[in-house]
Amino acid sequence: MTMLSARAVASAFVSWPPARRKASYLAGSMFVVKDSSSRSSSDFPSGPMLTIASLRRGTELFAQDDNVEHVYVVLAGYVRLSFLLSDGREMSVGLVGPGEFVGEEALAEAERRPFSATVVERCTIFRARGESLSALFRADASLAMNLARHMSTRYAEMSAALEDIAQGKVRDRLLRALRRIAGVKLTHHEIATFVGSTRETVTVELAALMRAGAISRSPGCFTVLPPISHVS
Repeated sequence: MTMLSARAVASAFVSWPPARRKASYLAGSMFVVKDSSSRSSSDFPSGPMLTIASLRRGTELFAQDDNVEHVYVVLAGYVRLSFLLSDGREMSVGLVGPGEFVGEEALAEAERRPFSATVVERCTIFRARGESLSALFRADASLAMNLARHMSTRYAEMSAALEDIAQGKVRDRLLRALRRIAGVKLTHHEIATFVGSTRETVTVELAALMRAGAISRSPGCFTVLPPISHVS
């Protein structure tokens, strides 16, 4: 176990730039480090202390409509946020990367998860009970303001992603999505959930964009190449 001061972590949260506010996880007087890789978020050590775990791709941190208990922060890797439409289709509204919250609604005393959160690139993640952190945020105006800004930015990004899905041709939506998820290894199905389309359609469109020289591919990742105006 690694001993850390909660107040020191709080101070770091205030001083670090927004992209690296890892230090919002301050509930316990120590971190419990779980070294073994896990496929299940239930394998986090139990108890009131702040915990750290390494989670493999495909691990579901929580599902849409689950009870809200924990709040997380990503130290390494990426987590995909998604939800199911009434017709059963899955829509993705964001990727959460290093230094960012996952499940911050636990700090706002929400009862149900509005989204699902799934690891798409092997992650090292902090976890703590929302109630354990709420008191500290209420007592520290700087922390509370940082949290409010973060949540406002997150939901604005989600709203923009949903609006983007509703507009334009599939190829245009795909190009915009590829810019947002650049550098993250995703399957064609996962990419399709960011576009509001099917895996089969996205596979066809990716092939067409590669032939047109609009995108390039490295192992598992696609990159949009300038210029793209020649793509019909």
